[in-house]
Amino acid sequence: MGIVAFFAVVLMIGSVCKTEEATSGVANAIIIVPMAFLSGSSFLLDQAPEWIRSVSGFMPLKHMNDGVSAFLVNGHAPGAMVVPLLVLAGFTALTTLVAAKLFNWEAGRRWPARLAQVGLQRYCLTSRGSQG
Repeated sequence: MGIVAFFAVVLMIGSVCKTEEATSGVANAIIIVPMAFLSGSSFLLDQAPEWIRSVSGFMPLKHMNDGVSAFLVNGHAPGAMVVPLLVLAGFTALTTLVAAKLFNWEAGRRWPARLAQVGLQRYCLTSRGSQG
């Protein structure tokens, strides 16, 4: 389920990016790498500041880590993975719905013009009618 959640994230990013290379770059630089550090994969969250623990609760990798470590490392029953799997399923469904809503076959209309002001339009987003 964790892999499907990551596919959904990349699908959402790909729905607004111009090229496969841009999708890969944005996914790695903005989503995947920060998530790896902020979700408890690189260090224990018990030692992290409170803000990191708060942010990590919104990341699918944290829930995947929780489920896997509860079962494989801590020796809990397979039932310990139910809540993390449900969180991952919900995250995947929500992210896929957002991706479906954002996706448009017309390259010039991939993202609302107001949201393109965040500064990523050069790498990822296109304004209406421009290839940029």
